[in-house]
Amino acid sequence: MSDLLPPPNTLGLPDKFTAWRKHQADAVMFSLDNEKRFTTLVAGTGSGKSVTYMAVALNREGRSCILTSTKGLQSQLMKDFSSIGLVDIRGRNSYLCRAETDGTRCDHGKCVVGFDCNYKDSGGCSYYDAYKRAKWSDLVVTNYSYWASINSVVDGDGLGDFTTLICDEAHDTPNVISSFMTVTLDTEDPIITSLLHRITPTGMTIEEWVEWADSKLSVIGGDMECIKEKGKEQGELSRRDRRLFSRLGAVQRSLTTLCGMDDNWVVDVGESRISFSPVWPTEYTEGILFRGVPNIHLTSATVCNKTLDLLGLKKEENALVEYPHPFPVKNRMLIHIPTIRLNYKTTPAEMDVWLRRIDQIIGPRQDRKGIVHSVSYSRRNLIMTKSKYKDKMVSHDSTNTEYQVNIFKNNKKPKVFVSPSITTGYDFPYDACRFQIIGKLAYPDTRDVITAARMERDPDYAAYSAAQQLVQCVGRAVRSEDDIAENFIIDDNVLWFISKYADFMPKWFIEAFTTCSTLPQPIKLKGDNRDEMPEV
Repeated sequence: MSDLLPPPNTLGLPDKFTAWRKHQADAVMFSLDNEKRFTTLVAGTGSGKSVTYMAVALNREGRSCILTSTKGLQSQLMKDFSSIGLVDIRGRNSYLCRAETDGTRCDHGKCVVGFDCNYKDSGGCSYYDAYKRAKWSDLVVTNYSYWASINSVVDGDGLGDFTTLICDEAHDTPNVISSFMTVTLDTEDPIITSLLHRITPTGMTIEEWVEWADSKLSVIGGDMECIKEKGKEQGELSRRDRRLFSRLGAVQRSLTTLCGMDDNWVVDVGESRISFSPVWPTEYTEGILFRGVPNIHLTSATVCNKTLDLLGLKKEENALVEYPHPFPVKNRMLIHIPTIRLNYKTTPAEMDVWLRRIDQIIGPRQDRKGIVHSVSYSRRNLIMTKSKYKDKMVSHDSTNTEYQVNIFKNNKKPKVFVSPSITTGYDFPYDACRFQIIGKLAYPDTRDVITAARMERDPDYAAYSAAQQLVQCVGRAVRSEDDIAENFIIDDNVLWFISKYADFMPKWFIEAFTTCSTLPQPIKLKGDNRDEMPEV
């Protein structure tokens, strides 16, 4: 226990959070003593960031709001900290409408269309009751999407004023802002089809799109008024009409966003959708994310100066400190096994070498669970088709990732999970994963227009993105001091990459990287009495 802080229970934290590490105590005091508006704390995955920022929130005067990247993280924080007054709020679609009996959610309730609702005004509405609790609570948790949405409504003041804003998983905040501002028009949607009548989207400039959006706002507004009038005449609206009104409202908000586009935006015209995105989120950071809050606490395992540059933060406004990783280095090593350089020039013969390497790693580790990060679905399919251990492999598609992850984690059998997309947002502690194979550095897809535009304007952006993915990926398996897992990377590009772009990665990650010319013997697990492990 550090002398810098009193015991956690005197701070109001739950009794189970009693094992303070010195770096946690130092981080709390650093944040509380910092006179700058922004405090950025870099700490390793599983190092207790939530306890640290909750202590910061409890020790600052005024109201505090914690932002998370997923609803799952919200639920975890509520499980740990609801006993000390933490209040949770989410979007309307997370709550059932009490005024309806057909399973309608609050985003399609009759109050959305302008009808009076006793539950909303007098109590009993699942959403508005939660909203009111959050608005008057001193300690609130919500997700980035809801925070951005509720603060953008024109008929209210969001969740009220806060003294402290805590941004968890801060490395992802530039993408959070860009995603919120991104507008996607589904060209197969009848509403959008009618709005696009007699125009040719391909080749239109941003200025022409702005003019188009402005001209269509009155059309959508008129359609919404017609539905309201219909409701007044009939005394009610059908579920279909309520959903149509909600859909029109979403289109109206999209068009309003498009009216504000400038030369920082790009457009991508696809077969069934048209997307508009800001290249950089900088000009929207304050209005969408920080909202004038005087004390901002950013925390993540991988946030770095490059992240802060993308957000547009001034160095004189921010204090950044990186803490050593509290877990033993030997338990979280990233081991490069020389194999091939994987890129667009890779030959079929080289891919066979790559596939054999994956099998060589899995072979002596068939008694435990592992993960293969394929980076793409095409390589995922190749692995699951050609690996000699394909019968042990499981995977997912783009619609059921969380479901399949939970099945894998709860399965007692030593399966191998092959995925292109679980580098962030999931954890696999202890026997849920004892080895990971990273098949390739995850450079962003240049076919994406927004990514291509960013790379054109910033040559280091692709490397920054790949570095973030790599560090987050390695952190999926080891989640506590007594946990251990083997992490292998078999893309030889990693050697020059880490040497050239070390500034994009935390020091605790660099110190755990090594190259081994031969494949190490599997780590010995608890209860394994064999003197020697199987040969590779």
